[in-house]
Amino acid sequence: MAKPRKGEQSVGLETRHIFLDTEVYKSCGHNLYAKPMQVLGRYVEDGVFVLHTTDVTLREVRRQIGDMERELANKANSVARQLQRWNRRYRHTGDGLPVPQALEPSEDSAAYRDFEWTVRFDWKARVHAASDQLVGPVLDRYFERQAPFDSEGSKEFPDAFALLAVENWCAAAQERVYVVSKDKAVGRAARASEHLIAVEGLHRLLALVGSAEGHDIADAARDAFDEPSFRAALLDGLAQGIGEMGGEYRGDRYLEGDVLALEVEELESVADVTILRVDEKQVACVADARLAVSAEIDYTDVSEAWWDREDQRYYGAETGVAEIRDVVAAKIFVELVRDGEDFGLGSVGFLSQDLEVSDGAGDEWPYK
Repeated sequence: MAKPRKGEQSVGLETRHIFLDTEVYKSCGHNLYAKPMQVLGRYVEDGVFVLHTTDVTLREVRRQIGDMERELANKANSVARQLQRWNRRYRHTGDGLPVPQALEPSEDSAAYRDFEWTVRFDWKARVHAASDQLVGPVLDRYFERQAPFDSEGSKEFPDAFALLAVENWCAAAQERVYVVSKDKAVGRAARASEHLIAVEGLHRLLALVGSAEGHDIADAARDAFDEPSFRAALLDGLAQGIGEMGGEYRGDRYLEGDVLALEVEELESVADVTILRVDEKQVACVADARLAVSAEIDYTDVSEAWWDREDQRYYGAETGVAEIRDVVAAKIFVELVRDGEDFGLGSVGFLSQDLEVSDGAGDEWPYK
């Protein structure tokens, strides 16, 4: 295994929490399917990053998308008017070029709905209420010419409220957040805060993960997951941590069931280890784990009940309890402790919200 280098510098992420300024969204045309955004989306969905946004940020994006749609509509309507003038030049108007109908952008933009759904639900962003922040601290920064108001004529109030909301969350949660933006005023405001870390653009943010992945200790850290002693410690850590996890039953029992208890019995595999941060004493990463688990569920037992077709319900059903076993997938966060050439387990936790368990057995529905 690789030895730590003399004077080795920490590389990778200082925090998993990120906030994207509206400049980032605007720079890619608010297209969350653009390549850099797709890469970011995979990191968010895999638990590498936790995305933060604010109500003010979303409202500003909505306005920007609306402006883009109105501009496109105006251009299309201008072309339509030119086509009409062109066709009027000829006596035989039936042979003229087709003229599209006039466009009137809707206030309920489908493009924005798709954007907000992706951010809120697919990427599960934490949305902070920037509009509820006290005005006083923002006005203090404005009158004292503090960033983002430190340039002549600057009126960056939406940015100021959004950053204040993120700062206040950091102070309460004792966390730090990367503020991603090429806006120089936003960058200066982030650097002036003890809670915020300025990153100049999305590509720089993605490069932070890459720097940890490319570090010469990363392969050695991945090899540690194959060591029997490390896997045993990892299994113990997951077995202890599962008590805080929720479970969802996805089997075939009638009306499904509620998971009452979960236990980890075996660590079947660990794959797709993403190195987040490397320093002299620790390596932080996320990984995909497959766990053999047992679960106790309660469900509606209809084996002795009868089905009333008129009422469309069972009568005589009882609550049953069953223990089932399954192999489930989970996203985990792992910190490895470095001691020269050796790695031990520092801590482990679940990033998955709930574990889905199924037994593939149960009562059949009484009708098609």
